[in-house]
Amino acid sequence: MRFWNLFWGFERGLAAIVAGSALFLIIGITVLSVIGRYFFHVDIIPGSYNIIERIIFPILVFAAIPIAHREGIFPRFELIAVNLPPFLNKIIGLIVLTVELAIYGIVFYFCFTFLLRAVESGRSIQIGTDVFPMSPILAIIVLAFGLVAIEALRLVYRDVQNLFKT
Repeated sequence: MRFWNLFWGFERGLAAIVAGSALFLIIGITVLSVIGRYFFHVDIIPGSYNIIERIIFPILVFAAIPIAHREGIFPRFELIAVNLPPFLNKIIGLIVLTVELAIYGIVFYFCFTFLLRAVESGRSIQIGTDVFPMSPILAIIVLAFGLVAIEALRLVYRDVQNLFKT
């Protein structure tokens, strides 16, 4: 149980600190861009739209995915089986969760291999005249899907244990 408390604390920290900071940056960059454009007739932060679109927004979204999955904000397909008998409902829920786990595992694998190739090749993003490495953003995506896959694995284990309990 201690491991899961640490794990969930890490998820909360990732969402609160990383996603919260990203949201704060989006707001700050947007406000500065508007002030610069309308009051000073100058682009204070060149390429601000591209910075938000290609760097900060993906960080915001993918940092928040693990906690959104754990809190049940994602739609779940086993809700269809609510009117079925309890045992059949548990079986369908376990099957759906196993399919989810497989999908998250596959996405994690492909994101991880893409990250490795991006690091090897030095893949970058061009914003205006500047070039930024893509690997930190990809690392957050890999981390997010890894955390979701671990949580889905925990839920499958829990559901298998609860399957035959009364």
